[in-house]
Amino acid sequence: MIRLMLPADIATEWERISPVLEPAVEVDETRQMSDVYRDLMSGDFALFDVEHDGDKAIVVVEISQSSVNSKCLWLVYVAGHIGSYAPRAWIGHMRNWSQWFQDIARALNCTEIRIKGRDWSKVFPDWECVDPDWHELRKELV
Repeated sequence: MIRLMLPADIATEWERISPVLEPAVEVDETRQMSDVYRDLMSGDFALFDVEHDGDKAIVVVEISQSSVNSKCLWLVYVAGHIGSYAPRAWIGHMRNWSQWFQDIARALNCTEIRIKGRDWSKVFPDWECVDPDWHELRKELV
C-alpha cells in the first residue's frame, strides 16, 4: 500500500514516522526534523507512507515551479526499510521505484523529477546529472 498522508494524519502518526525519517534528515545540513515537520504541516512538503512488497518506507516530496510552464517533483527524502537485499539487488529494487516516482509526478502535472544528496546515479543511471557536487539528478518526463 502506498498512501499520501494528509497533515492531520502525519500529526497523529508522527511518533511512528519521525524515527523512520530521522536518519535521512540527520545527514541533511539544510534542515532539522522541526523544519520538515513544519513543511509537512503547511503543505509545502507531502509525505507518502509506503508498505509494499516488504518495503516500509517514508517518501517526502516537494513540488516546485521549475519554469513558467513546468513543475518539478523533488524527492526530498526516501527513508526506511527498503527491501533486505544485497547492495546490487537493492539498486535493482530501487530502480523499480523509478516508475512509481514518475507516475506520481505525472499525476501531479510535473514535467520533471529531481533528487540530490547521496549518490543516486548508480540507482538511476538514466537520469541526467545536473550538479555533480551535490549529486543532483534530473529525470525529464516525456
